[in-house]
Amino acid sequence: EDVLITGAGPIGAMAVAISQFVGARHVVITDVNPYRLELARKMGATRAVDVSREKLSEVMAELGMTEGFDVGMEMSGSG
Repeated sequence: EDVLITGAGPIGAMAVAISQFVGARHVVITDVNPYRLELARKMGATRAVDVSREKLSEVMAELGMTEGFDVGMEMSGSG
């Protein structure tokens, strides 16, 4: 399955690791904080996307995805 996680804070980064552990094909995480995106990469994200600089549709095409994500997790906070 292809997983989209919005929010690369501590909970989002843990969701990356869990998604990888259970066998997700692609784990894509989005945020605007470079430090958090790098942490998500280290936790195993297939792609960590800075949505202020990249379009998610282009990342999906890069990964060979022709349909949407199978699982979506909203992990962003308020601050």
